[in-house]
Amino acid sequence: MSLAAALREWEACWARIGMPYEDEVRPGVDEATVRASLPGEAVHPDVLTWFAWHGGSWNGWAAVPSGRHLLRPEELVGSRAVLESVERRGGGLVSQYKPTYLPLLQEGHEPMIVMDQADGAMYVHGLHLVPEPSFVRVADDLESLVRIWIGVCDTLDLVFDPDGYIVAVDTDALPPELVRASIVF
Repeated sequence: MSLAAALREWEACWARIGMPYEDEVRPGVDEATVRASLPGEAVHPDVLTWFAWHGGSWNGWAAVPSGRHLLRPEELVGSRAVLESVERRGGGLVSQYKPTYLPLLQEGHEPMIVMDQADGAMYVHGLHLVPEPSFVRVADDLESLVRIWIGVCDTLDLVFDPDGYIVAVDTDALPPELVRASIVF
C-alpha cells in the first residue's frame, strides 16, 4: 500500500458516514508551494504526498476521527513556532523539541499531530501529557497513522449529524489506547 492510497481510503470513510467535507478541505497543492512554505528545509516525501492530497482544511472542521483540522501550508511555520515556544516553556521539563518536527493537524487546544521529518515518525504533542513526555510517538509513519484512523472509521458506527454538524460516536467504544494517545476525537 501507499500513503496516497491510504489518504484516498480515509477520505472515502468521510463520504461513507455522510460527512460533508468537499467544501471544507482545500485542493491539493504542488511541491513548489509546500517547499516555499518551508524554505531551506529538507521536506519529507510524505509531507509532499499529504499536501498533494489536500492543501489543508478550514479551522473548525475536524478530519474524523482525528479531531483536528488539516493545517494549510501557510500555517506550518507559525504552528511550528507555537509548538517550539510552548515546548521551550514546558513548566521546567526538559524540552524534547526538534527543529525537524512539523505539525500537520491541530485544533484549538487539542494536542498537535506532528511528523519528525528526519525519519517520518508521527507524534502527538501536548503538555496535558505531563508528567509523560510531551512528544509521544504514535506511529512509525504517516500512512500507519492514517490507517489507524481508517480502522476506527471501519469498526465504529460513526454517523454524521447535520443538525449539530458533528459526527456522533460512542466514545466508550473507542479503543482506550487511542484515546490515551490523543489521536482520536
